[in-house]
This record gives sequence, C-alpha cells and structure tokens, in this order.
Amino acid sequence: MKNKLFIAQIFKYVFFLILFLQVTYIYTKPILILVGFVELALVLLASGYIISRNKLLGHLINFILLLIIGIEIIVYRFAGNYVSLIMVTNLESIQGVSGKTILYLLYIIPFIVALCIPTPKIEGRFYKSFSKCGLVCVLLFTEFVVWNSGGNASPIENSILLFRNIYARQERYNKIAQSGNSDFGMLDSMFYKDTIGNYISFPLQKQNPDVVLIFTEGLSQNIIDDERKIMPNVRMYEDRSFNFINYYNHTAATYRGLIGQLYSGHQYNNNDENTLISLQKIMHDNGYQTTLINTEPNNQDFTNYLSAFDFDKIVTSNNTDTWLRDDEAYELLENEVKECYENGKPDFIVIYTFGTHATFDESNVKYGDGKNSLLNRFANADYYFGEFMRNFENNDKYNDLVIVFTTDHCTYEDEDFIRTFEPSYTREDYFCDRIPLLIWNNKIEAQEINAEGRNSLCFAPTLLDFLDIDGDNYFLGDSLFSNNDVNNLIDKVYAIPDEERYRITSESGISELDEAEFNIVNPIIKGYLSYTIKAKEIVY
Repeated sequence: MKNKLFIAQIFKYVFFLILFLQVTYIYTKPILILVGFVELALVLLASGYIISRNKLLGHLINFILLLIIGIEIIVYRFAGNYVSLIMVTNLESIQGVSGKTILYLLYIIPFIVALCIPTPKIEGRFYKSFSKCGLVCVLLFTEFVVWNSGGNASPIENSILLFRNIYARQERYNKIAQSGNSDFGMLDSMFYKDTIGNYISFPLQKQNPDVVLIFTEGLSQNIIDDERKIMPNVRMYEDRSFNFINYYNHTAATYRGLIGQLYSGHQYNNNDENTLISLQKIMHDNGYQTTLINTEPNNQDFTNYLSAFDFDKIVTSNNTDTWLRDDEAYELLENEVKECYENGKPDFIVIYTFGTHATFDESNVKYGDGKNSLLNRFANADYYFGEFMRNFENNDKYNDLVIVFTTDHCTYEDEDFIRTFEPSYTREDYFCDRIPLLIWNNKIEAQEINAEGRNSLCFAPTLLDFLDIDGDNYFLGDSLFSNNDVNNLIDKVYAIPDEERYRITSESGISELDEAEFNIVNPIIKGYLSYTIKAKEIVY
C-alpha cells in the first residue's frame, strides 16, 4: 500500500513538472521550469507539514494551491500566457476555443486525478534539521526573487494579481460611471464633432454605392504577407484595392473589436451598449438599408450583443450549429448581396466570419498536407473569400459595389501562432498587431495608403470619408486619408480599458506608453467611457 502511495505521489508532482517543462520548451521561457520546481516543492513541504498538525486543513491547502498552479500552467500551455483579465471577461466566448476539446481532455483528466492524490505528512522534526531548513530558506528566497522580478513567471503570483485586478476593475468602473454625472456637459463638448472630414476626392462613379463589409475573425497582416502564400486571394485583392498598411487593431477581443470599429470608440465591458452615433446609423440616415448577418445564430449571448447595434435587419441561417463555417457564411452573404441588389435602394451589409477562430480546424480547404490547423483555417477562409469576390469582379452589373475587408482584431499569439511564424516573425504584444484593411471596387485605381501606426478606431470615419458621407459624430478616430494631419494620439493607442493596459503603435512597431503619454491617454479614454455610460442612461 505504501509503495502504491509513493508511486502515486511521484506521479502527482512529476505531472505538474512535465507541464512546466512543456511550457518552457514551447515558449522558450527557461525561468518557468525553475518556478515550477520551486513552487511545487514549497507546496509539498508546506502542506505536508500542516497535514501533520491538521489533516483537513493541510489537504485543503494542498488542493487549492495545486488547483491554482494547474489551471494557470494548462492555460499557459495553450494560450501562451497565464490567466489574464481579458480571458476572464471573455468567458462567454469559451465555445470559441472548442476546436481542441480532445487535446484539452488529455490534460484535464490527469490533472484532476493528480489533484485527488493525497499528500503525505511531514513531521515537525524535519524543520529541526539545519540542512533541510536551509533548503526551505533557499526555496523561499528564490520565490521572493521571482515575485519581484517583474516577469510574471509565477502562477500563484499571477492568480493573486488576477483577483486583485478583478476587484480593481469593478472599482474603476464605479468611478467611471459616477464621474459622468457631474461632467456630462463638458464631456459632450469634448467628444462631439460636427464633421467627419473630407480628405479624399470621391473615387467612384455612383453616389451611395452598395457596400459590403467583411469582418474576418482574428487576422494579422503577417499571415497575408507570409511567403508561404497562405492567403493568396486576400493578397491579390489588396493589390487591386485601396490598401492600408501599418494599420493596427485598437483593442481585443471580438465583442470590443466589432463595436469599437462601428462606433469608433471604446467600451469597458464586452456587452456594454453604445448609444452614440454609429457607422450604420450614419449610413441609414443617408438612405442606406443596413443589414447585419449573424453567423452565430445559436449563440444567444452573441445574438443579444448584435441586436443592440441597431441595424435595420439582422439576417441569419437555419443552421442548427452554434456558428456557420466560412463556406456557409460566404454563401449566405452572396445570396444577401444579390437579393438586396435588386431592391433599388443602396444597401450596407455587414458580416463577421468565424471560421478563423483560434483552435478551429474544421476546414474544407486544407493548406499543403493539412497538418497545420492554423494554416488550414486561414487558407480555408481565403479560398471562400476568393470565390465570393469572383462573383462580382469584372461584372458590369456590380460596378458600383464596394467591398471592404478587415478583421475584428489581430490573430491571438497562442501556441499555434508561435510554432507557425516565430522566430522569423515576432510580436511585441500577444493581442496587438498589424491588421488588414482594404476597400475594393471594380473601377477604382489601386492605392497603398500608409496608416502610420494608426488603428481601427479610424475605420468608421475612413469608410465614410471614402463614400463622401459626412455627419455629426463622437468618433475617437479620424479618417486614414487625412495623412495623420489631425495629430490624434488616441488613434495610435491600443487599449484594454478595464485593465488600464495601453500600448503605442507606429510604423516601427509597438511600445509602452511613457508617463506623459499615459497621463494624456488615460483621462481621455476614461472620459469617453463615462460619457457613453451616462448617454445610455439618458437614452433609456
């Protein structure tokens, strides 16, 4: 019996060490294996000692600490980071990572088994031995150094900081919401604009052309530019369009990314409604019928989220799956475009395609030998995008049709991304990167426009400027056709407002804000959030 328990104990702690070793290897973070050894040793010694005095308490402490360590390191194994606040606030989208369910279970099941293995007691005399007590001191000192290194290498430290951030997040929201009560008038004058600006001569032959807007899930520009020609169709149409380079996502993840671009603003919580003037509202006021295609018809949270966008109509499918594959999404979009084209009224049709979501590999079209799931899903999306575009290219019937292609945010830097693109392509931030934006029409002359590090807050004013549509607005961004003459710092700031997490983007890359920049950016974003919260209360 004792032999079996001993073997079980070995399995318990070796399993956790293997997890740390895997993460160390995948992400080339040697410090993680050191941290794993130190923290597991401390958990074993501390809980074993407590068990010798209070069996129930000792086992409880052992269970809780190993539960925290296990969750953190398994998340790191698949996501490239310990559990973050943005992960917690996006739990409603957890079904979006279901593509590796079997692989997850291969880790979760032995993790649960390991947790249930009892920990042996360590007698108090253990600590009377100078040598062994010295070991404990060395371990504690190492842990102290790790916690104060600033590298966020400890899973236990990360969990403590996470719970602290969750509390601070709610406190920040309360302060932001309250500040709008006394400063509403000042905030209104601060963010109101009476014009979008006209920085480009109207390039089309027909006023109020039909417009199709495609948001592709999680697409970084480097995937399009890759020498392996992963997305040749998108690359080809970039060369035939108004193509914006050095252009970044302004936030993450999907919920914030979509609403943020349509309203040119930020929101605190994923599901926060924005009652200010939107791209679709301005299009509607200029005679457009606005249509939104819901590709997640059986995701009630997402459906409720889309309903607040105030489109004239929302179109979906009778598909019983949670989401539509890219072939199904593009087929639905094509049918909607052709149907709307006959109504004699200009149409603005928006779709968000879901097939490139992290972990998915449900591709009809494979890349090469089909062994790389990341390459498969982007090659698949590219193929159906190309099929869709060929329906309208060089077709005189659709000469006035404008197709806009972009993304909700960049590709998340998880294990698949790192394995596929690094070290030849490296990222400064796991959720901020250059992203695509192209505006295509059969008759326009292709141009390359340098966004100079500006971000997707500029999307709505850019499209309206292109269409020669003006109007009152509260946009944080400005038209990319302005050649950055506006000198707007906010549209070069990647922001996760609830974390007060900001980055500056430029042609050369991504960097941290200095203190002076933070003191400019933080009050503006908080002020905008205060204003939108109070504006919603007034509307409702």
